[in-house]
Amino acid sequence: MTFRNLSFRNRQTVEAFEAWVDNLITNHFWQGWIVTFMFEEMKLSEIKTKAVMQEEVIIFFKKLCTRFHRKPDSSVAYNVIPRLIGCPDFPVFKHNKEGFRLTAPNRGLHFGSILMHPLMAYSRACRLRQPLDQHVEENKHTYCNRKSRIDRIDLAPIFHTPSEATSYTLKSLYNNKITTDEILLLPQSKSEKII
Repeated sequence: MTFRNLSFRNRQTVEAFEAWVDNLITNHFWQGWIVTFMFEEMKLSEIKTKAVMQEEVIIFFKKLCTRFHRKPDSSVAYNVIPRLIGCPDFPVFKHNKEGFRLTAPNRGLHFGSILMHPLMAYSRACRLRQPLDQHVEENKHTYCNRKSRIDRIDLAPIFHTPSEATSYTLKSLYNNKITTDEILLLPQSKSEKII
């Protein structure tokens, strides 16, 4: 496949995810969040660093799902648990910020994602009784601890333009810095279907 064809395919993929996120947030009234995962220094190759990051995000997601439903793998829980789409992300350097790349953990490589959950998550159908950013902040020890390589989790609510938030989050694919194989889509159980 030529670079031009690959670039076109990657842009089509990003646009498809933009439409999916926009549909859930705008038409199905889901709450959307931009979630950025920063990691401790791993001193690994870029390929291995990306693999560890993805595994850590999966672990985070599994823990988080138990806060939405006691049995997140059950068919009953499917309409309550969140959806996540993300990928490795590279820092954008501007003039005098080049030094950051040399001192930041993992040369600035981090993991960006969009996380969405139904607004009904704050009803009796869900265990979570507080805004997601507040929950993550108050439970840092659960998500960022000695067993985890995650150093920090930043959350920002998506109030407007969910498609633009998705495009920003997946810019590494849009700019051909990663492949579609590096896109993480959760939940990933074979028995579940992404809306």
